Amino acid sequence: MKKFILILVLLFTSLSYANEKKILAVAGDIVITDEDLNRIIEYYEPDRKRQIQENPEMKLAVLKQIVANTLVYKIAEEKKFLERPEIKEQLKLVMEHFVTSAFLKDEVIKNITVNEDEAKNYYQININDFVEVPEQVRARHILFRLPQNANEEERKKVLERAESIIKLLKEGADFGELAKIHSDDPGSKAKGGDLGFFSRGRMVKPFEDTAFSLKVGEISSPIQTNFGIHIIKVEEKKEAKYKPFEKIREQVIKKATEEKQKQAVLRYMEELFKNKKVIINEDLILKK
Repeated sequence: MKKFILILVLLFTSLSYANEKKILAVAGDIVITDEDLNRIIEYYEPDRKRQIQENPEMKLAVLKQIVANTLVYKIAEEKKFLERPEIKEQLKLVMEHFVTSAFLKDEVIKNITVNEDEAKNYYQININDFVEVPEQVRARHILFRLPQNANEEERKKVLERAESIIKLLKEGADFGELAKIHSDDPGSKAKGGDLGFFSRGRMVKPFEDTAFSLKVGEISSPIQTNFGIHIIKVEEKKEAKYKPFEKIREQVIKKATEEKQKQAVLRYMEELFKNKKVIINEDLILKK
C-alpha cells in the first residue's frame, strides 16, 4: 500500500513535469521518462535504433530491460558487489572500451563522409559484395569411388581407370554415355553425370574450384575429393549479375563510409603507437 501511495505521489508531483516528459516507468525511487528511453535508444547502432523506433513492441522490451538492469544494479550496489576485485577489473575494461569508442567516434571519424565518386569506386572494387545472382556453372562428372582409407596402390588403380576414360573422351566418346556406364555416383549416373547448374559453396572445394576454372566444353584431369576421383566436364556457364549502383546507392555509401572510417582509425592508431614509441613483443605471443 505504501509503495502504491508513493507511486501516486510521484505521478501527481510530476504532473507539470510530465506535460513535456511522459513517465514511462516507476520502480521505487526510479523514474524513467520518454526522454530517458529515447536518449538510451540513441546509443544503439543506426539500424538497430531504427528498428526499435519503428516497432512499439521492441521499444517496450527495451524499456523493461532498462528497468530490470537498473533494479539489479542497485541491488548489486547494496550488496557491495561492485567492490569485488574481478568486478572492478571488468568495469575498468568496459569503461576503457566505451570511452575509446566514444572518443574515436567524436574525434577521428565524426566528419568522415564519402562523395559520389568515392562510393562508385568502392562499388567497383568490391563488386562481389553486391551480387544479385551468383555465377553459376552446369557440369557433368564421372565419379570413381575411392575408399577413405585407400592405400597408394588402390588409388593408383582408380587413377588409371580415370585416365583410360579421359583417353576415350579425347578420342571423341560421349561424356554422358560414359558416365551412365562408368560413374559410381547414383544421383547423376542415370542423367549422364549431369549435376545441373550450381553456384559456389554448393560442392566440395576441389570439385568447385575445378568446375569454375574450366571453359565450356573443357574436360578436367582426374580430381580427388573425399568422395573419390572425378572427371568433370563443363556444359554451360552463367555470369554473375550485380545489383545496379543506382538501386543500392545508400547501401554502398554506408559501406564505403564505414570502410573509410575504419582506415582513419587504423591510421590514427598507427600514428599513436609511433608517437608513444610503443614496443610489442609479438614473439612472446606468437611463439609456439
